[in-house]
Amino acid sequence: MVFVRKVPGRSGATKVQIAERRAGRDVVLEHIGTARSDAELAVLMQLAHERLRPGQDVLELGLDDESGATRPGVITGKTSAVLWQVLSQAYTDLGFDAIGDPAFRELVLARIIEPAKRTRCVSWTRPASNTRRCARCSAP
Repeated sequence: MVFVRKVPGRSGATKVQIAERRAGRDVVLEHIGTARSDAELAVLMQLAHERLRPGQDVLELGLDDESGATRPGVITGKTSAVLWQVLSQAYTDLGFDAIGDPAFRELVLARIIEPAKRTRCVSWTRPASNTRRCARCSAP
């Protein structure tokens, strides 16, 4: 993953670099420059973002007020109503709504959206050595 990073220098200035994360370390691909003031830092950051993704402009959403200044976006909530409706309908179509437990319904739908990690295999066998091992991955 390529990204723009700011690194403090020895003299108190800030280095602006384009870097990539490889094997747990940041590898510098390009040094953009060194900023000694907030204004220089803003210019170098803008330049780095332009070099990182050339030709990608800002999406104009029409959020300007009368003075021409843009308002910051405000997230009022995170919901995926369409996804929840589709999954709820599938839950009903499969006949699980006959259970009548809303907590069970929410648990089932939540597991579909965000499945739990599988910690152990469920296919256990006991070979001749009487050591319990997984039939799929041979884990003890």
